[in-house]
Amino acid sequence: MKYWAQARGGQYQLQVYIPSVDSTQYDYGLQSIGTGQFDIWTTSVFGTSDIIQENLPEISTEPLMASYTYPDNNQHIVSSWACSEKVITVANYVNRTEYIDYNGQLQQLGFDVGNIFSSSSAGPSRTGLQKPDIAATGSIALSAGDFDILASLIALSPNKVAQGGMHHRNGGTSMASPVVSGVAALFLEQCPESTWSDFKAAIISGAASDLPTGSTPNTIWGYGKLNAFSTVSAQSIVADIELSGDNLLSSPGESYQWYIDGLPIGGQVFQSLVMTSSGSYQVEVFNENGCSKISEPFLFTSVDELDDESLEVYPNPSSGLLSIRGLKKDDLIEIQNSNGEKVYLGQVFTSQTLDVDLSELARGVYTLLLTREEGALVEKIIID
Repeated sequence: MKYWAQARGGQYQLQVYIPSVDSTQYDYGLQSIGTGQFDIWTTSVFGTSDIIQENLPEISTEPLMASYTYPDNNQHIVSSWACSEKVITVANYVNRTEYIDYNGQLQQLGFDVGNIFSSSSAGPSRTGLQKPDIAATGSIALSAGDFDILASLIALSPNKVAQGGMHHRNGGTSMASPVVSGVAALFLEQCPESTWSDFKAAIISGAASDLPTGSTPNTIWGYGKLNAFSTVSAQSIVADIELSGDNLLSSPGESYQWYIDGLPIGGQVFQSLVMTSSGSYQVEVFNENGCSKISEPFLFTSVDELDDESLEVYPNPSSGLLSIRGLKKDDLIEIQNSNGEKVYLGQVFTSQTLDVDLSELARGVYTLLLTREEGALVEKIIID
């Protein structure tokens, strides 16, 4: 027998190797003195050994069995990184039970959608922490695959390749964990100054419970099923603008940045702003974690509003072809998107009707600004 041991803080990491086994019928055990516990994760599925609880020697034939401690097979999470409170440990539950394979055949896997998958490890951690933290979809995933792997599977196991030949079947916590990683990326994209504890709190507060999870938290599901929308929305921000006299007032936040016509206004980083010129104003509101949201444009013009009943903008909503009737020579037409960016600028020279083709623009709400010497017209238009 060869063994190797290493002190690791208040623990010992021990590896035992028997290079020449003369019988596969042996059962092996560990004996120790003092107090403490062994943490082992092992199974013949991985080419190691099974932990057994049946067919053990009787005390009459092996007196040491009087001191034998039976293993706790309900506690599976023992690896080092999963024992950190800063690591999100993910359970795996069933999200798919059938799919069409490469040959066009229906593959039915017989899993119970919504329930925990059999290979998902249970907690708590060996240090007693609540683990897992959250559960996510992982079995079965149809994921994009390496071309060489796909070619091999198509040749040998086409039932494991999805229709079209570009995705293959996989599953487990190795699939569920990237789902949570993707949500973490979205969360940090929105809130770049967030800490691990901010993200963990958002996951926990947004977790969903249902009949399969039962009461949470527990050692199978953690705090429940991942709810990506609720997690990302945990740091949601309101960004609205109100007119207060000659000032614009933003909804509350940790800090601010004001914009005019899509460009930042230097030094304007306070909740209120004094308007000094005509334009499309927006405010970006930040919270304490660096999350931000930009408001809808607030269009300000220093001229009086036009009162001309002959002016007409139609159809509204529009499929993209817009007509403006009742125009005068030298009228200026400007159309902005929801970010305050100009998407159209034109001037009237002769015709009283102007046709504008906006069919290449994305669907949404736009602002039309018509200005002439005696006033201006502001109207919302919808492209659907």
